Amino acid sequence: MMALFLLLLTMALGLKNVHSLDCYRCNVTTYSGCTYVVNCSETQKFCTRYTSTTTSGFVLQQGCAERCPIVRGTWPKLYTFTCCQESRCNGVAGIGRYSSALIMITVLRALS
Repeated sequence: MMALFLLLLTMALGLKNVHSLDCYRCNVTTYSGCTYVVNCSETQKFCTRYTSTTTSGFVLQQGCAERCPIVRGTWPKLYTFTCCQESRCNGVAGIGRYSSALIMITVLRALS
């Protein structure tokens, strides 16, 4: 009976790691590589990556989000925004996968 209890407890504790998402987290103005990984909460279903280039420099923000936000910007800022739902997909290797920027462009073209 004790063995069954320990098995069930181990499975219950392991479920969080199975269903939660790991994302890179950074907020920097000089890119030297983002290697800090966080375990997102159960409500945070997206990894995000936002880069913005202005006349004064650039900003890189990576992290977890509950929803995939739509980002609006005005010229002369240049930005990219990606949103994905696989562990560590917001790193350098995963930035092209589920780009909300491409979705936004498609929607804007369809509306115009």
